[in-house]
Amino acid sequence: QKPATVPTRPGSIHNSPPLPSDPTRTEMARPPAAAADLKRKRKRRRRPKAGKGAAADLPDFFSNLPDDVVLAIANRLPTRLAVTLSVLARRFRHLPTLYSHLDSVRFSGPASPVPLPASQPKLLRRLDIAPPKRIKPSALRHVINAAANHGLSELAVRLHRRVCLPKNVFAIRSLAVLSLNTCSVPPLSAVACARLRTLKLHRVFIKQVVLTAILSAATGLRTLEMFHCTGLDAGCTVESLTVRSFLFMPNVEQREVTLRAPGLRTITLHTRPKTQKVHLEPSPDVSKVYLHVAKSQEKVLFRMRPFLDAATGLASLTLR
Repeated sequence: QKPATVPTRPGSIHNSPPLPSDPTRTEMARPPAAAADLKRKRKRRRRPKAGKGAAADLPDFFSNLPDDVVLAIANRLPTRLAVTLSVLARRFRHLPTLYSHLDSVRFSGPASPVPLPASQPKLLRRLDIAPPKRIKPSALRHVINAAANHGLSELAVRLHRRVCLPKNVFAIRSLAVLSLNTCSVPPLSAVACARLRTLKLHRVFIKQVVLTAILSAATGLRTLEMFHCTGLDAGCTVESLTVRSFLFMPNVEQREVTLRAPGLRTITLHTRPKTQKVHLEPSPDVSKVYLHVAKSQEKVLFRMRPFLDAATGLASLTLR
C-alpha cells in the first residue's frame, strides 16, 4: 500500500504531521528527586536580635570596667590590636591618646604625621622610614628627633641609592637595633649609640673610618650583618670585643677581609673572585662556622688552620 499523503493546496507549504509523543522522553525531562531537593530554597539562619539568646543573659563585664583597668590591658597588647579596641564602642575612642607606648610607626611620605608630639610621654619601640624620592633626607631629621625623645629602640631606614642618611641617627642613645638598607652613611662627628646590640647594613655605602667609629662606640654590640656594602673595596676590617654573631657577604670588588672578634660564636663568611686575603683572628668560643670561598682569579691568602685550632667548642663546620 502507498503511504497516506496529506492533501495540500497549491502555493502552500507542506508541514509534516507532529510525531507521537515518546513516553521515555518525558521521563528523562523530569528532574530526579535529588536535583529537586538541591533546587529548594535554603532557609537562612537569622541572627538573634539584641536581648535574645544565651549571650544576652550574660552580663557585659568588659564595658563596665573602669578606664584605668582597660588602659592597663590595652598597654600589654600590640599597637595594632590596641587601636582596634577604640572602634568597638564610643567609650573606647579616647583610649589611643592615653597609651603609654606604641609598638611601631611607619613614615613613608609627607602626608604621614609626625610620630609623636613632644608633649605626650609615650614610648616608641620601632620606627620604619621608607620615603619616596621626592622627599629630601633633611626632612627626616625632625621625625627622627621626635622618635628619639620617646625612647626609640628599633630603627629601620630604607632610602634610595647613594642618598645620605641623616647624621642624628647615630645620636640616639636608646637605640638597640639599627637596620640600614640602600643608603649612604656620611662622615660622623660623634657616635652616641652605646646601647646598640644589632647592626644590619644592606647595600650601604660606608667608609672604613665610619665603620670603625660605630664599632668602637657600640660597646654592647652582639650581632653584625654586612651585605654587599660599598666603599670598602680596598679592604674591610671588623674589630669588636663584644660581637657574638657575624654575617659578611662582600661586594664584588672586595679585596681583603680582616676579622678580630675574640668573643665570636657564630660566623658566616663569603668571598668573591677578586678577594686576595682573608684573615680571621682566633676565637675560642666559636661554635658554628660557615665559610663559602669563591673560585678566585688570583692566589688567595686564607689562613684558616689557626682559627679552627683555637675553636675548642666547635660544633658545626661548613666549607664550600
